[in-house]
This record gives sequence, C-alpha cells and structure tokens, in this order.
Amino acid sequence: MKKLTHRTDEAYLSDIHDLCHEIMSDVDGLMLPAFLDDKRRLIRKSVTLNLQLIGEAASRITEATKLRHPRVPWADMIDLRNRLIHEYFEPNHLLMWNTITSLVPQVLQGFNPTPKRSQSKR
Repeated sequence: MKKLTHRTDEAYLSDIHDLCHEIMSDVDGLMLPAFLDDKRRLIRKSVTLNLQLIGEAASRITEATKLRHPRVPWADMIDLRNRLIHEYFEPNHLLMWNTITSLVPQVLQGFNPTPKRSQSKR
C-alpha cells in the first residue's frame, strides 16, 4: 500500500476555505424550510459530508497554525464533525442549518488561506 504524503497546514486551510464556499453555494437562496424539504436531501448530504471534511481537516492542523488564526472556531469544527459522524443515522438538520448560517461564515472570516499553487509551471 502506498503511503500518503504529508499535507501542509496551508493545504488543509485551503480545503476548509473551499469546502465552506461549496456549502454556501449549495444553500444559496435557501431558507430553513426549503433546506429541510425532502426534495433537498442531496443538498443536506453534500453539506453533511463537507462539514465532516472540514472538521477532519481542522483536526489535522498544527497548534501553531491554529494559534495564528485565533478567530477560527477550531474546536467547534472538530466537535461538529464528531457529532455528524457518530449520529449519522439521525442527523440533526437544525444543527446543520445553524452551523451553515453562523459557524461557516465565522470560519471564512477567521482566515484567508494561501491560494493553491498551480500544478503547471508557466
């Protein structure tokens, strides 16, 4: 089995940033009743996965980097990931909505990640 390469904190910060924007794009124009509608279950699944990935990425960031971004709610992101993972049979959609409307914007305001470098050299 091939060993995974070590990712940098900047890569995780960029992932978190991109996932937060993806969540906000997924729910753009929705209000809570529309988010809870069964017709939107794929959006809820996408949001759930992205919140889990955000929490996982946050858990892998070094303490030094977390200290450089004190306005980012690191513990909240990690705790939410753990709740979503362990309560997957009965996800709390109201908790997710409250997270989308308060925590995700707070994360985006808490840092500006280093832009991803282009894979090709110009």
